[in-house]
Amino acid sequence: MVILQKSTGEFEHITAPLVNQEKTRPGLVDVVKAKVIQEYGESRSPLNMVAITDGARNIRVRLLSLFVNAIVIILDWYHLSQKIRELMSMIAHNKQEKSEHLRFLFSHLWRGKTKVTIDYLQHQVRPRNQDKAAVKIALEKEQWIITDDPLRLEVGGTKFEIDLGAEQLLAAERGAEKIAVEIKTFLGDSPLTEYHAALGQFLNYRLALEISDPTRLLYLAIPAVAYEAFFKREFAQISLERYQIKQIIYEPIQKVIVKWIT
Repeated sequence: MVILQKSTGEFEHITAPLVNQEKTRPGLVDVVKAKVIQEYGESRSPLNMVAITDGARNIRVRLLSLFVNAIVIILDWYHLSQKIRELMSMIAHNKQEKSEHLRFLFSHLWRGKTKVTIDYLQHQVRPRNQDKAAVKIALEKEQWIITDDPLRLEVGGTKFEIDLGAEQLLAAERGAEKIAVEIKTFLGDSPLTEYHAALGQFLNYRLALEISDPTRLLYLAIPAVAYEAFFKREFAQISLERYQIKQIIYEPIQKVIVKWIT
């Protein structure tokens, strides 16, 4: 169904007609085209064609086939907000981060500030896998060669990439040096809870490496903001020292390693 604004300012609902099976039924695109010609065919000035839709691809294809590039297609607010919520659920690291992003995006989109919104998405929103990519680039800047992404470990019948979610574990080499890196963001609601989980994984990875690849050193990659906010606390420092956790402090935006702690 299409709602067409008429030359009088009123609106008309348009649907493809229902006819007998023996007759060829005109498509909705043909009906809309005929109605537009009927309403505006005698107009000598260019028409400002604007369509407000739910964003479905088949609707966009039909509109472009009818009006080519002479039409502006606008996504209605309900479907736009639903799509943004869906994408933020996939991108944000936690509920708090998702809420903060949505608050900013909706506030500026509602006011038509699309340029500000796009700039925010490009520079302030970090997808979940962006930290892994940033660590890889940072290592390569220091002449490390990424050899395994992810690094798959199997010891005593245990496949770590399945049982421990080791998709954030990678391996790199530089000359005779060999390292493995466990990458964490620590951007959740509770950094301490995330550290508990990361520490357990780290100790298991290290044990597995001691058995399967004893010359490879394991590091925990920590973003600089998390290091400053949590890992400089006394308890975190005592824990890191007690368990002898080697660390790589990285800056995810600039994609550089700030500090190696061995």
